[in-house]
Amino acid sequence: MKQGQIVIIHFPFTNFTESKLRPALVISNKKFNAFANVIILAISTKEGKKKYSLELAQSDMQEGKLLKKSYIRFSNILSIEKKLIIKKVGLLKNEKLKKVKEKVISFIC
Repeated sequence: MKQGQIVIIHFPFTNFTESKLRPALVISNKKFNAFANVIILAISTKEGKKKYSLELAQSDMQEGKLLKKSYIRFSNILSIEKKLIIKKVGLLKNEKLKKVKEKVISFIC
């Protein structure tokens, strides 16, 4: 598993009563992923609050294809077991990944 990969998972709602099949962005690094779960952010076609989301366009993709304009949702961060990943569908360009990491740090520091 690689930082910046976009994967498909059954992402749980915040109350954990249901889940929805959706893309997610792996933000944990390769070293962390080698021995632990992966840390992911939800990706949605709904923007949500601008302060807590980042637009994701096809031009941000190094590999794979987005079906629709999407948003990385910083309010939905989760640690999951790797076996829950259904498939890998893409990889962000380094420039976009850098913006994501900066935004994550700004929310937790």
